[in-house]
Parts: sequence; structure tokens; C-alpha cells
Amino acid sequence: MKITPEENDLLLALAAEFDYVPYRPGYHVLVKDAASLWDIGKRAAAMRLEKLVFEGKWGRETVIHQGRPKNGYYKKG
Repeated sequence: MKITPEENDLLLALAAEFDYVPYRPGYHVLVKDAASLWDIGKRAAAMRLEKLVFEGKWGRETVIHQGRPKNGYYKKG
């Protein structure tokens, strides 16, 4: 089967879109982990984590946890 350069570029773009970082428990914090740690709801935990990202103190990346993509938050620096 021959693949044209345009098809190859499209396939590479699709593969890069789904190339997620694996979840590392010592590095990433998930919303459910923060919610249980802070003893608040998941929505409130997500808002707090997003505020930390907005302030530039934390970062966010999509990670694979138990076969599903999720937001993994991490401290910068």
C-alpha cells in the first residue's frame, strides 16, 4: 500500500494528537486525588487546580490513567 506525503502528514498529526504522557503518581495530581486530599468536591478541586495553573504556579498536561486521558496537574519548578 502506498501512502502519499499528504496522507503521511495527516497520520503523523493524528498520532501526535493522541500521544499522551503516562500518569506518574509522584509527579501528577488528578482532580479526584486533590478532591479527596482537600476534602472537597471534584468540581471545586478542579477550579482550585485551574486557578493554580492560571497563576503560573502549576502546569497541566493530558495524561493516560487507567487507559483514559485525564488532566494531570504538576508543580512547576
